[in-house]
Amino acid sequence: EILKEVRLIEKLSAYREYDIYDIEQLLELITLETQTKEEALSYVNQLIEERKDSWELYKLIERKVDILRALHREEEAQATIKFYLYLPEIRKQEVERYIENQQYDETIKTLNEGIQIAQKKGELGTIKEWLEYKLSIYEQTENIPDLIDACKELFILENGDLAYYRKLKKYVAKEKWKTFLNAMMKQTKFIKYYLGGQCNEADIYAEEEDYESLLNLLSDTSHRSIEALLHYAHHLTEIYSDEILLLLHKSICKYAEENVGRNHYEYIARILKETKKLKGGKALVQEIVEEFRVTYKRRPSMMEVLRNF
Repeated sequence: EILKEVRLIEKLSAYREYDIYDIEQLLELITLETQTKEEALSYVNQLIEERKDSWELYKLIERKVDILRALHREEEAQATIKFYLYLPEIRKQEVERYIENQQYDETIKTLNEGIQIAQKKGELGTIKEWLEYKLSIYEQTENIPDLIDACKELFILENGDLAYYRKLKKYVAKEKWKTFLNAMMKQTKFIKYYLGGQCNEADIYAEEEDYESLLNLLSDTSHRSIEALLHYAHHLTEIYSDEILLLLHKSICKYAEENVGRNHYEYIARILKETKKLKGGKALVQEIVEEFRVTYKRRPSMMEVLRNF
């Protein structure tokens, strides 16, 4: 009777024209609950065939496995899981079952197969998930060589994520660290965009106290950022004071040349205030302001903002 009423509701135009509720899913659930297990299994098989290309296929597979186990048909349940292991959601459940049973060899094998499938499909998020599982297992079993390999793969995959860098630094032998890090960074495609003035590559150079490489990175004109120069300047002012001030000078002047409007002038003023805090910064700010007063004397808003300097 409930199923009959829901089918009537499903025909209402509101449910066809608006995304009010997933009536189709409700119908499936009621159908499954009101049938015998054998009938439900036949119904699920029908749905699987109809929706074999749907992204939600794994949900139907989960239901089929549950029904088979309720019927004590474990061999068929396992065969179904094995057949649909290409679905990440099904593989994940199998991985977690192996981990719970401490079947680590089977876990690693299943994860490696999943990585190969995800690589062919270009599914980077799935690759990362499987590598994270491997890393966790290697940490738990204290398998340091494989831990380092998995962590290195994640570092490269995640464009030099600092969490993996710090973990690797903890486990790689100190005498091998510099060579290992340099080789790994050459394999890594770092994102040059500075979020909040920061980027992974620059952070690593700063933590490694590799100030020459940090300066070279900040000098890259195609990716230079005023915020980045200011953010990392305190690492460089003792050794490369003149170089960092010159980069700031060029960047601030270029910004002023390319941007007009009070908001931009107020931004320049904020940058100048931060620049004054650096070694030799006061003299640089005075030089820039004097230059701007000549070059941009016809920008009254800029002149007004620069009065404080």
